[in-house]
Amino acid sequence: GQFPPFRPFEDFDLLDPVGWEDNDEGRILTERVKSISYSKDRSGVQFEVRVGEEGRPEEPWGVQVRRNTMFKQGIKAALLLD
Repeated sequence: GQFPPFRPFEDFDLLDPVGWEDNDEGRILTERVKSISYSKDRSGVQFEVRVGEEGRPEEPWGVQVRRNTMFKQGIKAALLLD
């Protein structure tokens, strides 16, 4: 895929946050770059960029809220054991 004017490994790299506009909902979505692969043929180098966690049904903010909740519950449980 092409991402003009942005170039993989020069303008963004693995784990960098990237954003794009969701035309259906009119909002900006953000994720981190999960993988960058490339192939080369006679037409040049082609990049494939994957963002976020594959197969994840939740929005990124939902995943973070769930992780924060689990972390807080773990801390509370550890403090109650003393």
